[in-house]
Amino acid sequence: MLHPLVQCTLVPKQEGNHSASTKKAVRKQATPKKETRKAIILDMLRGLDTQVLQNEIEAHIAEQIRSSNHKCKEMTAY
Repeated sequence: MLHPLVQCTLVPKQEGNHSASTKKAVRKQATPKKETRKAIILDMLRGLDTQVLQNEIEAHIAEQIRSSNHKCKEMTAY
């Protein structure tokens, strides 16, 4: 699920004959500029606390290793 600010707004397809400039305006309105989307994502990343994330990753890996070691001990016990 994308952040609400990152999701683009869809414009419903309109019936009828429109000039090229109108179609271009609708197309520009439908999708945010790449720079805007990139800036939003970078702002979200800057707000993250990397130390907390690193601690969570290390704890998760340590738990996986403990679980794997426990399974190995169970398998060799039989």
